[in-house]
Amino acid sequence: MIVLLCLLIIVLLLLYLGFEIGQDVIFNRKKFFTFFEKPRLQTKIIYNIAILIFVLAIWVLLSYTNVVSSQFLPTPYATLSAFLESLVSGELIKNTLVSLYRVGIGFLLASIIGVLLGSIIGTFSRVEALLQPLNSAIRYIPPTAFIGLSIIWLGIGEVNKIALIFFAVIFYIIQMVADTVKLVPKVYIETAQILGATRREIFTRIILSSSIADILAVIRVNLGAAWTFLIVAELVSAQNGLGYLMSISQRFLQTPKLFALIFFVGFLGFLSDSLLARAIKYFSRWK
Repeated sequence: MIVLLCLLIIVLLLLYLGFEIGQDVIFNRKKFFTFFEKPRLQTKIIYNIAILIFVLAIWVLLSYTNVVSSQFLPTPYATLSAFLESLVSGELIKNTLVSLYRVGIGFLLASIIGVLLGSIIGTFSRVEALLQPLNSAIRYIPPTAFIGLSIIWLGIGEVNKIALIFFAVIFYIIQMVADTVKLVPKVYIETAQILGATRREIFTRIILSSSIADILAVIRVNLGAAWTFLIVAELVSAQNGLGYLMSISQRFLQTPKLFALIFFVGFLGFLSDSLLARAIKYFSRWK
């Protein structure tokens, strides 16, 4: 019964989407592909829920019909049970706090230093000539290449994992922030100079203030990379954390638990991304 229901949901959603697109593309009666349109909140919520139901229906269809073996694709019920079991036992909360600490410290340090250096490089051409070539060269080295060296130099403790997250994102933050502050209209700076502003005031109140929303967008993008390399660090050398739990689940073929952890990390990433998105919207109100 549940399989037929999911099949019906998939068909209906596909038909509805095809109808909406057809009304726009063929008959030009809808505005499905309107450029940069901001849909109503109600429409946005409906679309968000629809895609979640669509993916869940496909998951149920594939898992309950044994099209894909349960060893590779557990059912939603098994995944939810594994999640609740890990949550009730306290294992999930304890390891989540450890991972949040690591990614928080590593990414915070990278953001502070990266934003400061990137702003200076993007503002002053002499500093750019001095530091930009080195940053560009290191930026193209895959961060995973530093895993072996970080273990040799820093051991397998907390410092190793925080350092890997730090070095994985800081060079990208520097480059992207430098490119961002270069977009500040020169007329703002010239006007401030005419009005007698000091270099420190121009840097903080003109360049940084007008770039804050775009800098937060840079941080938002690189936060996803920080989560990625947190899991990589914990998979390689850790005795706790979400990556460590994933490694154990994979080793003992606990597929439902592994799926639950993957979805949970995705949820944490979505939550942090949403918070930064709201911060960007707040700081860009003046635009």
